[in-house]
Amino acid sequence: MRQAVDSLGGYNLNIDCAGKGSATAVLVSRLGVPASGWRLVQPGIANFTRVCSYDRAGYGWSDPSPMPRTHSELAKELHALLENVGEKPPYILVGHSFGKGSILVYSELYPNEVAGMVGAEGGPNKLKVPASILAPAEADLRRRERDRTYASVLYFLRISRGLADVLCRWTSLCSADMKGPVFLYQGQS
Repeated sequence: MRQAVDSLGGYNLNIDCAGKGSATAVLVSRLGVPASGWRLVQPGIANFTRVCSYDRAGYGWSDPSPMPRTHSELAKELHALLENVGEKPPYILVGHSFGKGSILVYSELYPNEVAGMVGAEGGPNKLKVPASILAPAEADLRRRERDRTYASVLYFLRISRGLADVLCRWTSLCSADMKGPVFLYQGQS
């Protein structure tokens, strides 16, 4: 049921909640998308638990906010909104792209209310990754960056794919999992 609720005084935020369950999934949209962006997802989630989507201030049916649009402010507004409509934790926060930043901040500000988080198509974040995973990933990234550099040089020198393949097999210019160098440009010979 969609409703407009005064979240922090002076402006209303739209929220739409449905379903029943012990934990409430809270859907946080990407930048520029109102709650209606979840219209195909929300009914399916409502089949097995409580789910809410909302319009951030200035989007959809929500009023604009006089406050700055920081992730911290967005998390505080969401917290006040959930309290004001009577939604009870625990929450499973689902952040799509830009919304992931808001759910990360929410979990830092209100850790006792968060049962879990899902980042859907998220960008960079501040999550701590174990060194056992991070070190090999960083080494792979450095190797791929080096491969791209050499591929650009090979292309600039107009070395054909066939010769580039031979160079890859006989040198360390290309990674073992590649069939040839990475070409960054279209239309190579």
